[in-house]
Amino acid sequence: TLNVVSATGGTGTCSVTWWSSPDNSLWTNTGATGNSYSPTGITSNTYFQARRSCTGVGCNEGTSNSQLVTVNPDPDITITASQQICANASVTL
Repeated sequence: TLNVVSATGGTGTCSVTWWSSPDNSLWTNTGATGNSYSPTGITSNTYFQARRSCTGVGCNEGTSNSQLVTVNPDPDITITASQQICANASVTL
């Protein structure tokens, strides 16, 4: 879970949106809002950042530093010999 630790200031209604990028350069709005975000369904390393904006006059958007979420590949598992695997039993892989 990614969290906004501190977001203060601004006038009017303020909101946080979450953005993603494969290269920390080209950003896409994820559609997620709020101070916490748990990305799902990502299959490769992805950068995320939060952007906070307010509706008040003279307010500029604030952007957080980016955070890389690393996706580890599933391990390859091989069953040696012809082992019988039974329910509620253990097996050495």
